[in-house]
Amino acid sequence: MTPAGFTVVLRCSDPRLDVFFEREEHRGALGLGPRSNSDEAYICNVGGLLPFTGARRADLAEDIGTLLSIFGQGHGRVVLTAHSSCGGYETRFPAAPSALRSRQEHDIREVAYHIGQAMPGVRVSSFYLQLEDDIIVAL
Repeated sequence: MTPAGFTVVLRCSDPRLDVFFEREEHRGALGLGPRSNSDEAYICNVGGLLPFTGARRADLAEDIGTLLSIFGQGHGRVVLTAHSSCGGYETRFPAAPSALRSRQEHDIREVAYHIGQAMPGVRVSSFYLQLEDDIIVAL
């Protein structure tokens, strides 16, 4: 395992997302290696990054830092994702799909910025997964 190659992926626990993290073309678009690669860990919960917005960003940075220190020797990459029709966001912020996506994109950029500030040597990538159209959009 190379230190720079370890990746921590933050994703929603929605099982419909499994295909995005299993299919080779999606993994390539997300910058992930073959699935058999053990150089990645997942932080999964309802709403993906939703529980880590606001004051809880520090909790996420601590969790990521722990994973990277154990498995990546303090180096690596963080992949943040949000997705369309996310039940966690829909429940917390009832709004039109376009407004929810705007909120998710705002949150993902804010969390990415703060992770970058907390861990300057770690590369952060952010993606929006459009489930209905099977599209990955880099943010």
